[in-house]
Amino acid sequence: MSFSIQPFYDDENVDHVLPEGQVAEWRPSVYGVLIVDGKILMIKDGRAKHGWEFPGGGVNMDETYQEALVREFFEETGYKIRVVGEKPLWIDSAYFYNKRWQKFFRSVLIFYRVELVSSEQDTSLVNTLEPDEISAIEWIPLNTLTPSDCHRMIRNCLSHL
Repeated sequence: MSFSIQPFYDDENVDHVLPEGQVAEWRPSVYGVLIVDGKILMIKDGRAKHGWEFPGGGVNMDETYQEALVREFFEETGYKIRVVGEKPLWIDSAYFYNKRWQKFFRSVLIFYRVELVSSEQDTSLVNTLEPDEISAIEWIPLNTLTPSDCHRMIRNCLSHL
């Protein structure tokens, strides 16, 4: 029986192959889609050479998906949000290689609609955990954002907005 081997992409959008005998770690991740007055809040990863992403990231073992999203969103953008509804907007998967940690990951990507708790932005925590994590936070008119402007992991979700 033959099957295709799923490539794992890195921060520079380069594909890697999982070495034989090595197992990828499981990593659930959550992302927030925030649209206000026709503009969507997007971030750029300072370590990556790819496009815009939704704010979000990995879920810690002691968190619910919603708690992780509130934490990650604030850490990356400085905005306090709440998750809208109980059901995700979109669910996808990704295979990636983190060069800094030298680890392969299989991830489920869970996208939720979110809304602002307050329009006040506190960027004091942005980039405090990893100095180069976020290079840009920007409100982009939704009607100007194209899939080619974005990281490949969010393109399927973007097409369903």
